[in-house]
Amino acid sequence: MDSLTLANELKRFFKENRLIIALTTLLTIAAVVGLAFFASRSSIPEPGKDDDEQVGVPAIFQFYVQTEDGNSFGNSAVVEEFFLQSEVVAEIEAKTGVSITPALEEQRLEGFVKTQTDRGVLGVMRDGSSHVFTANATLGTKEENLAVMEAYFDYLNSGEIPVLTDKDVYILKEPTNMQFLMNDNEEFELSEETNPTFNAKRAILAGVVGLFGGVIAGILLALIYQLFRKVITYAFSFGWDETDIYQRLSKDDTRAVQQTVLHPFAETKVIVTQFPEAVKLSETDTHEKVNLVSEKQPLQLGAMNILTVSDLAELDPLLPVDECIIYVESGKTEKRWYEKQRMQLKNYDARVKVIQFV
Repeated sequence: MDSLTLANELKRFFKENRLIIALTTLLTIAAVVGLAFFASRSSIPEPGKDDDEQVGVPAIFQFYVQTEDGNSFGNSAVVEEFFLQSEVVAEIEAKTGVSITPALEEQRLEGFVKTQTDRGVLGVMRDGSSHVFTANATLGTKEENLAVMEAYFDYLNSGEIPVLTDKDVYILKEPTNMQFLMNDNEEFELSEETNPTFNAKRAILAGVVGLFGGVIAGILLALIYQLFRKVITYAFSFGWDETDIYQRLSKDDTRAVQQTVLHPFAETKVIVTQFPEAVKLSETDTHEKVNLVSEKQPLQLGAMNILTVSDLAELDPLLPVDECIIYVESGKTEKRWYEKQRMQLKNYDARVKVIQFV
């Protein structure tokens, strides 16, 4: 199949199957976005559950640090390093009764890698745009996490953190559980980077994934449908030999059909079609003149004889055939019929043309 034929058939394929592809794409987008939404919702503990069910609800507090010259202080790592010093951790454990060291050790053994927006079970993160520091704890139940944050909050207010003694510290949010912070719209709302809920960025990402996945799924669905159809629809759904002459024509273009059938000259030509009653070589041809399945007489055009049959098995074995022309009507000609004619063509040493009507 030449590239032009393939391009034309693919264009027709997408045009005729655009509804299947579009519906599949829309359903896939809806499914992916819906799954992403429910997955994000399921990861957030619901308010009102028992404490045993609230394990993992983090607690935080937020503050802003300014240097003496009025600039923002952005080194959250040194503040976190102080919070994680063994003597500081031991003091917080003694004050709250919460085991912090085992959780930190377990995190270390697991090879956890901290990021700007995920500092693990205990840490301090900084918002890149506002330079707001957020201390967080995810050590146990929501009460344990809150108790740890309150102890560190007291430490911050005591002025005993060496790196902050010569700086101004402004409290933006006192210790609270994150789930309550997410429901509090009066003073502060978490940014998209730290908000674990479903947001616009995740919706767009899910939509893009659904779009590409849906288009691919729609194309595959349409191809599978064509693969299992009993009739031939596109040029890539049936085969022909490299030596065959292939033409893709419109059945309404009578002149083009005439030229393709009549040229080049051959003494005896056979048109093989599953629908011989529809064969018409010119506007003046009559139904009786060209329906040769019943008459068994060839149409004579000068020195050329053209015979129309629905099955090559109908031909007289002694009849010399110079050219076989197979008509393939898109959406009508059956694959099984075409394959049968291709098998019988092996018995003839004749030129073969395949005309597909679209």
